[in-house]
Amino acid sequence: MTIPRDPFGELSASAGRRRATLLGVRCEFRGPRRLLALVDQACGGVPAQRLAGGAPECRIDLRLVRGGRAFDAAGPPPVRPGAGAGVLTGIIDADNHVVIAPALRCASIVISETLAACPYHARYELIEFALLTLLARVRGLVPLHAACVGDGSRALLLLGDSGAGKSTLCFHAAMDGLALLAEDSLFVEPRTLVSCALPPFVHLRQDAVRFLDGRLRRAVRASPVIRRRSGERKYEVDLRRLPGAKLSGPQRLVAAVRLERVSTAGPRETDPRTVVAQLRREQSYASARVGWSDFIDGVSRLPCFALGRGAHPRDSVVELHELLGELSS
Repeated sequence: MTIPRDPFGELSASAGRRRATLLGVRCEFRGPRRLLALVDQACGGVPAQRLAGGAPECRIDLRLVRGGRAFDAAGPPPVRPGAGAGVLTGIIDADNHVVIAPALRCASIVISETLAACPYHARYELIEFALLTLLARVRGLVPLHAACVGDGSRALLLLGDSGAGKSTLCFHAAMDGLALLAEDSLFVEPRTLVSCALPPFVHLRQDAVRFLDGRLRRAVRASPVIRRRSGERKYEVDLRRLPGAKLSGPQRLVAAVRLERVSTAGPRETDPRTVVAQLRREQSYASARVGWSDFIDGVSRLPCFALGRGAHPRDSVVELHELLGELSS
């Protein structure tokens, strides 16, 4: 039997490299240009993301597989996560999967030509999944399903049920003078509450365009429409392409805000225990990570507020501006 010289693809030459400091980690990506273009979509041109204590180094290798199975209109099946022998895995099929080794500070991402032709799924399901999983574990960050906006150095943690309007509020905040850190995936240093994210995209419900006019409405309607796992279709708006959009590097959390669907007159103070209970109830993945107890302890000492939905998202943005001003005085 003849054994191929490189059966595992270990010696295959990479066509290119990208370097970036993301979530406080110096990252080197190696792979073919077609996949590096997806890396650029995911994290190219984001604000500097340096954290205290130096920046460890990570390597992410990308491999493009010829052909691949065809997917229907719903896209590829969900990634199946797994773990064993010190590595984490995410598998769609034999030609589309990731292997993550946090202890070695590296990850391998394999994507078929068929999946690469579906850039949203290839980027979001595999590249961002592998990258964020690796970096959060290397830096010991607590991963939250939450939004975050601020003034560039001080930030508000935004929590709310699905449909509470987090994405729409984040979009208007970024366009109206606040710095957007995260729409739905936030990573927090548990002891300092310094937070970071990869913030280029906001996902807007298709009916959210009613709050927009002129140039912004045209820009949103020209954005790609993606299909979430829930089946809901949303505009994927790349804020890097919108003049005036304000993105942010790391910011320190100074308050937590619960977004409510009902209309109220301005933010009202609420018991931090209510916010802590909501975090414990809704953040089951984060609660199993190292640092969760320190994070919860820090949040329990923050001022906490509840904010109802205004007649227009800009009304809520004004309230957030005023809240940050009051917290700095």
